[in-house]
Amino acid sequence: MLKSNSIIIVEGKTDTIKLKSIFPNIRTIETNGFAINQEIINLINKSLETNDVICFLDPDGPGKKIRDIIIKNIPNLKHAFIDRKLINNKKIGIAEANDQDIINSLSNLLTFSNLNDSLTWSEYLDLNLNSKLKRQVICEFYNIPLYNHKQLFNILNMINVSYDNIKKIIEERNE
Repeated sequence: MLKSNSIIIVEGKTDTIKLKSIFPNIRTIETNGFAINQEIINLINKSLETNDVICFLDPDGPGKKIRDIIIKNIPNLKHAFIDRKLINNKKIGIAEANDQDIINSLSNLLTFSNLNDSLTWSEYLDLNLNSKLKRQVICEFYNIPLYNHKQLFNILNMINVSYDNIKKIIEERNE
């Protein structure tokens, strides 16, 4: 579960309010949506020195783009994802998710690193992950949003997933 020194990166005030309703003592850093800037990146980096920092953004296009900015600037950061299918609302965000789904998401963290090279492009192609169905299986297993072909290759390397791991997941799904 969350550590006492946890700080959650969210997009805005409504996300902070929602998280504080579940975890009253939680601290957040708000990106203010696309207004994320070098000052916020510096604040996140500074917070990492003494805190457990988790990136938890909305499961929509803007959330994905903000996460990409954070990934490029801050290696080895923990990430939590919530499946957009779990949010039964026109607006798809952390603030609209139910409490238990948020708790589950924050219990299933992935650490991204730009330094991993666990999967080669030829191995990726051998797994036939250009198939949307197979990509869905992998994304659901790791509780990450559905990525396109090249993005998924990069994400799998960032979370240090090997060829054998992916092959096993696909084979178990087909049984």
